[in-house]
Amino acid sequence: MTAHRFRQLVAGEVASLTGAGLIGAVATFLFWLLVARRTSLSLAGRATTVVVVGSVINAVSSFGLTAGVLREKVHGGLARSTLRTAYGLSAAGSVGVSALAIVVWPRDSLDVLQLSTSTLFVHLVGLSGGLALSVLTDTVAAGFGMSRLAVIRNVAVLLLRGAAVLTTNHLTCNTVLTAFWLPTVLSTAITLPILWLRADLRRHTDESPRRAVMESLRAWPTSLVFSAVSMLPPLIVTMATDLDHGAVFYLLWNTALLANSVVGAWTSLGLRENASDLRGSNFVISAMEKLVVIVVATTTAIAGIVAVIAYGPEYRHLGLFAAPLVGLGVLPYGIVQFRVLAFRRRGQHGQAMVTTATLLAVWMLGVLLTRPSSLVGVALWWCGGSALSMLVSSPRVFQRELSP
Repeated sequence: MTAHRFRQLVAGEVASLTGAGLIGAVATFLFWLLVARRTSLSLAGRATTVVVVGSVINAVSSFGLTAGVLREKVHGGLARSTLRTAYGLSAAGSVGVSALAIVVWPRDSLDVLQLSTSTLFVHLVGLSGGLALSVLTDTVAAGFGMSRLAVIRNVAVLLLRGAAVLTTNHLTCNTVLTAFWLPTVLSTAITLPILWLRADLRRHTDESPRRAVMESLRAWPTSLVFSAVSMLPPLIVTMATDLDHGAVFYLLWNTALLANSVVGAWTSLGLRENASDLRGSNFVISAMEKLVVIVVATTTAIAGIVAVIAYGPEYRHLGLFAAPLVGLGVLPYGIVQFRVLAFRRRGQHGQAMVTTATLLAVWMLGVLLTRPSSLVGVALWWCGGSALSMLVSSPRVFQRELSP
């Protein structure tokens, strides 16, 4: 079957996954809010650094398997052998890339983190493996007849993380990290048998998982580029400044991602509504979509200010003036999201990658080369990168390619 058929089949599932993802973003935001209220900024900085590295490892080691798994729906359904292979590759990739990260990890920074090599390895595997397997589980649940299971699993993560932080008397970097990734692993372990028994999976088939794996690997580079925009910025800030600034930016970034989930939900609805018109001229951003972006950007700015005040005096000192600028950057970034959706709907993945890579390159190089002394400078580079990415993705730049 064609890519047209694939988009028709998965459009509804994308919207279902967005709901689960929104709950996951809320869980992450509330977790770090509780941690910020109960620990020092220094401890939060150490913990968030490891979490960000674990997220980057997941992006590298997931091999784009969610795309390959969903595409099996086009070919008549997902075989259990294919799902076993996907889980096995995800787990092996998490362990392998985490081991590589330990090898190249600067030894002096281990003293700063106050973690041993073996403990750090366990946390990286738990973070990256838990994230990879949970996303794969949610994708299968949403795509093969059990979308509510993905939502329930994310609600469980929210409750378990909150309970872990609130019931632990003395929080350390080790306990904070464990409280972050263990609920993800536990909820996935409980969900997986239910998914295996009740989801719409093919029990007996002679087909090899090779097709799904190859399709996943083809989608992997594109997936890496799009994942980098949401995962790399906090790590880059930590590298360019210090752990404290990195922690505050990470928390501001989570606020932006939470608010930006609204744009993601809207683009998912657009994907569902226009799944039958993939080659149409749906590139002009509607007035309603522009209004959504403005509301989300304003909400991000206000929520960021409220968040750093709620986190405590140390966070307010470092992030109060940066928070509205991060929200301001969501204005062009929201427009970019809608345009990237249009590119991908039309099958123009190269343009989508150029647009996203421009944002990442400008922002990352600007921060690393100038090494701003405050988060205001970091946020200004975010605004500049988003604005330039918006210009690069304008219809005039790709006018020839966008002509029907």
